[in-house]
Amino acid sequence: MEKDNGTKMFQIVTKLKGLKPKLKQLNHQYFADIPAAHGKAKMELDDCQKELHKCPLNAELQVREAAARTEFATIQDAYLSFLQQKAKILWLKDGDSNSAFYHNSIRARRSQNQILSIMDSNGVRVDNPHQISTLFLEYYNQILGSKMVNRKSVLEGVMRQGEKKHWPSVVWSRLNCPKHSFIFWLTILQRLKTKDRVKRYNPQIDSGCVLCNNSVEESVEHLFFDCSFTRECFELVKQWLGWRTSAKTVDRIVIWLGKTKCSKFKRAFFVTLSP
Repeated sequence: MEKDNGTKMFQIVTKLKGLKPKLKQLNHQYFADIPAAHGKAKMELDDCQKELHKCPLNAELQVREAAARTEFATIQDAYLSFLQQKAKILWLKDGDSNSAFYHNSIRARRSQNQILSIMDSNGVRVDNPHQISTLFLEYYNQILGSKMVNRKSVLEGVMRQGEKKHWPSVVWSRLNCPKHSFIFWLTILQRLKTKDRVKRYNPQIDSGCVLCNNSVEESVEHLFFDCSFTRECFELVKQWLGWRTSAKTVDRIVIWLGKTKCSKFKRAFFVTLSP
């Protein structure tokens, strides 16, 4: 692929546009008619299983049945993905209109969420709607509204000696998107799925950073501070937000965020940028 000039975002958009024809060709070659391929694979699997049922010790039939089962599983996943995408398209088209599709969707959702019966604490099945709601209230009142008699109290002095985390208010702010908070939380705990961690389970993979095309192993520290691509993005964001910090670790940046005087929007923006 030729090297594109321009900003980093322009390079990414250009590469995605170049990838689009290849994806179309791949879809046309392997997934052009998913329903027909699904039916054909199902028939082939049924035929192989019928023949294998007649001669269960035939090694050739066993190999054919295993191959047909693998092929059917692959096409089945593609077919389910196709149905999900088709359902989303129908919903986008007719979801807001007062159509039969809309009302059928509502009825299906209500039927799925309906509780017809439940077992009480004595193991007796209850199917009366009023009794079902009463059992739910009694169950949660017992859990949340009662106190344990044998529970021992903990001294406040012992609780204060425990380690106090400084990052929950920054990571789990109500202004953050849950996805961004979760990824940033994994980053702080050193549980982000970077290539240096994945390589422990598969030493054969290439662990180099793909953002800066460097042979340096991809890790949390490299992605946040050493990678030329992310470092350039981070510096631009710091200039835009008016931040002045020389922190070189994720933990120190989080500590600085907790102490610095900045708006909640700027903190949420940094958490959004991190993933």
